[in-house]
Amino acid sequence: MTMADGELIPADAVIVAVPAWDVGGLLEHVPGTEKIAAATQKLVPIPIMSVNLYLDRPIGTTHPWETLLESDVHWVFDRTVMHGKRSSAGHLYALTTCASYDLIELRAPEVIERCMASLRSIYPLAEDARVVHAHVVPWRKATFSSRPGTGTIRPDQRTAVEGLALAGDWTRNDWPTTMEGAAQSAARAVDALRTIS
Repeated sequence: MTMADGELIPADAVIVAVPAWDVGGLLEHVPGTEKIAAATQKLVPIPIMSVNLYLDRPIGTTHPWETLLESDVHWVFDRTVMHGKRSSAGHLYALTTCASYDLIELRAPEVIERCMASLRSIYPLAEDARVVHAHVVPWRKATFSSRPGTGTIRPDQRTAVEGLALAGDWTRNDWPTTMEGAAQSAARAVDALRTIS
């Protein structure tokens, strides 16, 4: 395997475990991988927005993580409860919005404002909560859209190139775009390489 700086690293087998959008560049000069690159170009990316909020008080979540409906925030993870320790920076909430097409185009202060508005609409104790610190993490190509027909596009972990396998939630597995699918894909990639003689 040749690295970008020209260094050659000998390997009996390689698992390409990168986002679908990066595969084409990695395999560009590898004969027999053209179908893989073509498949990744057909997958439609979707954005995910993550916001870490340190608030000056708890907002009254009932569980360590909760799902909100009809909101700019889809998941609320009460990290302070989950870790059992409050930071000196405040009470930490990790918020996640899937398919965040509206939020992804906003600047960080606007995202924080929209997320706080969502929390205040659900949790009465959030009404007077003050943001001590916030960190916005926009992922424009976080994963892919599991549209009808996507199952026929996703490539298998085993490739036509001996000693080369693929891993990632975007490869063929029994799940849509999930961590479980990524884990299953990795296991299948390892199994595919074990059969190399």
